[in-house]
Amino acid sequence: MSVQTVIRDGVSVEKSVERTDREGSGFARELCVTLMVSSDHDFPVDVSIADRLPSDLGPPNVALPPKRDRDETWTLDTEAVTCHAVVPADGSVTVSYVLHTDAVSEAALVGATTITEVRPLDPAPDPGIESDGLATDGDAPAMSRAAETNGTGVVSGAGSAVDNGATKSAPDGVAAPEEDSGIKSVDLFRQSEQVAADSPFLVPRRSDADPIVSFVMPTMNEEEGIQECIERGKSALEMLGLTGEIIVSDSSEDRTPELAAELGAHVVTPDAAGYGYAYRYAFERARGEYIVIGDADTTYDFEELPKLFERLQRTDADMVMGSRLDGEIKSGAMPPLHQYVGNPLLTQFLNVFYEAGVSDAHSGFRVIERDALNHLNLHSDGMEFASEMIMQAAERDLDIEEVPIVYHEREGEATLDSFRDGWRHVRFMLQNAPGYLFTGPAIGLGIVGVVMMTLSLLNRPFAGVFFGQHTMIAGSLSVILGYQIGSLGLFSAVAAEPIRSPRDPVTEWVLSRFQLEHGTTLGLAVFAAGGLYTTYLVARWVQSGYTELPIVPMNLLAFTALVLGAQTVFHSFFLSLLGTSVGEA
Repeated sequence: MSVQTVIRDGVSVEKSVERTDREGSGFARELCVTLMVSSDHDFPVDVSIADRLPSDLGPPNVALPPKRDRDETWTLDTEAVTCHAVVPADGSVTVSYVLHTDAVSEAALVGATTITEVRPLDPAPDPGIESDGLATDGDAPAMSRAAETNGTGVVSGAGSAVDNGATKSAPDGVAAPEEDSGIKSVDLFRQSEQVAADSPFLVPRRSDADPIVSFVMPTMNEEEGIQECIERGKSALEMLGLTGEIIVSDSSEDRTPELAAELGAHVVTPDAAGYGYAYRYAFERARGEYIVIGDADTTYDFEELPKLFERLQRTDADMVMGSRLDGEIKSGAMPPLHQYVGNPLLTQFLNVFYEAGVSDAHSGFRVIERDALNHLNLHSDGMEFASEMIMQAAERDLDIEEVPIVYHEREGEATLDSFRDGWRHVRFMLQNAPGYLFTGPAIGLGIVGVVMMTLSLLNRPFAGVFFGQHTMIAGSLSVILGYQIGSLGLFSAVAAEPIRSPRDPVTEWVLSRFQLEHGTTLGLAVFAAGGLYTTYLVARWVQSGYTELPIVPMNLLAFTALVLGAQTVFHSFFLSLLGTSVGEA
């Protein structure tokens, strides 16, 4: 038997894997996976557990318990088995499933289990607020992954705390900064729900009605600006006459979440770090028909949202962005390096690579339709998320519009690193546009190399200049280098699935019609041509008594053919392997 123990946020999962024999199963021995989930909290919690499957197993090999025999909820996909289980206060539950396989050992499943989320369940809902007793995506936010236990199973963080049976409370109703038993999440949720219920434009999470607009604000220690941003967001909803919700995706260590909840925002805590991940985590919990995003540092005035909505409705666009560079940038709001160099250059790069046609690619104030957002396959965790959203939208031919906005000076300390974050944007754009990164330079080097080799072979003056063997050497190297770089473009288009694949005729033909036999035949033919001439040279060298042969352009052409032919054969096999691997995945 193999055992693994995982602990997170006051919850532990002890996983045991054991071989079992069961007649009639079709397998000599099966693997029984048992998960014992225990909680140290004095309130019930909803625990989400992901158990990663080995790469050579899939859903047909997994047997989940029958629905009639279980209280927990299971989800199965090609990569993992996921279980949601409700654990009572200071209690435990045991869940299990079976793998039909003879090929995988017990040890192969150790280390595959993670606790992805721990949600406190409200033991005593406020009167007048509907509750099904179970926290869902619309209920209390998950506990922070960064929370630590204080040695007694109590989570350390901000909020009320239970320590050795004694309750500690902070003054003025503010959560104590040192300790937290998880009650903080329930308290914030209750407070947010009450404020939202009293507001004519905010829709509580437990309401049967869905909001029209979902504001999403990622925060990290934004207590100086969060209140103004939320108030302006609420004011925008009133100006539009639309119902909405405000989701604060928070990773703060200050009072940001408490201040947000006091104003009716729904606070969620991402279970991983990163600016982009904070957005993606909140998108999964947003319910609105329109998603509004923006930083919570007062740089964007959310009361300008009606201008974005007016353009969205008038043009039937999929997304409308606020353009700082076409609008007004207040004194001190943006460093000159960003305003006049960084942002314009990055925007130009993105427009050239992805034909987005925007004036300010990195403006964070945007409104996008829910259906359009669902078409974007967003993966970025970091600051390059702003670029990825535009790149994906442009590649999928979504209609992007812009309106000028005013960009204000931020409240609180900036967390951007100009050169690091700028480089991350450039790197991300290049990595997802191999046509510009690889294919363009490859074609250029190839053309230059062929021209140089041709001039050397003709051995005639051009513009009064003779091009000899040194020109042939340089041309040969240029052709070989261009061929190598172009091959990388093909490989990346097949294996990496970039946002924008190369669109030159050669790449498109290879991607649509390539067969291993085509490449090997061509490669062997080129190699044979170079080999025949090389054999002739060797024969002459032997006949001359092994005297030194002069280096002439034809010799270098033959050697170039040998190199390109051999590369074509081996590259064809490698491309075929990549294609097979991608197809199987």
